[in-house]
Amino acid sequence: MERKFYWKHELPYVIIYWSMTFFSFFLGMILNLEKAKFHWYSLPFFGLFFLFIAYNRQQYIRFLGKEVKLSKGFFYKKTIELKDIHQVIIFNDHLVIHYETTKLECYFSKKTIQNVTNAFVDQLPEKVRFENAEEI
Repeated sequence: MERKFYWKHELPYVIIYWSMTFFSFFLGMILNLEKAKFHWYSLPFFGLFFLFIAYNRQQYIRFLGKEVKLSKGFFYKKTIELKDIHQVIIFNDHLVIHYETTKLECYFSKKTIQNVTNAFVDQLPEKVRFENAEEI
């Protein structure tokens, strides 16, 4: 069964990311509404806004049977076999996945972290460790 969960970065990165996203949107609106006619030079700022939105939707973890597909954006997608994951450490609002020589830290909403925790416990019960979190 395929399950897909969207993740986000730490709070400081999220604040900076969304500030840049809405800055490009509002700058495009200001340039467009400067006069009563349409300005073509506002289009790159709207394009940048939609590019930021599309990039945000490309950060996910997808469970595909015996493997996990990690995506950090448009150009970084990695498929990892479940046997290659060394450890999954679950906290109250995020988790850390240790695989190969890399670690990925993903933040989730409260509802999503419960679903992701259940998915990892179902797939890798011996490799899941809880730190400062209630066992689900």
